[in-house]
Amino acid sequence: MAFIKRFYPYIIIAAVALAVFANTFSFSLLKSWDDDKFVTQIAEHLNFSPSGIWYQLTATSVGNYVPLVNLSYALDHSIGGLDGFMYHFQNVVWHIAACFGLFGCIRLLGVSMVPALFMTLLYAVHPQRSESVAWVAERRDVMS
Repeated sequence: MAFIKRFYPYIIIAAVALAVFANTFSFSLLKSWDDDKFVTQIAEHLNFSPSGIWYQLTATSVGNYVPLVNLSYALDHSIGGLDGFMYHFQNVVWHIAACFGLFGCIRLLGVSMVPALFMTLLYAVHPQRSESVAWVAERRDVMS
């Protein structure tokens, strides 16, 4: 029982975020948008070979140095190729992780459980987050 009491806020946060963003799993990569520049145009480098890792750690994407984002794209590409599911799934996972972190920070500030959960859920479903979660090229935002 103590286990459930301790982790129920996290279960609620994950369930709500998944319910809101699960529809993105069926989205494809956006051609002629930034998804094209960040993922499809560098697809030949999205692997875990020494040259692929070197490229991901040293190259810039549209003028941005984002090696961890590139490595996360390589993980998506190694699992699902250029199918959008894995890219969108990972964005949702990063968003849920950020929500968990926010909830933990709010609790560390001394806010009680219910208001902290409410504030976190507001962040989790806020329309301002939807672009970052639903758009593959905004992975850098959900990761940070």
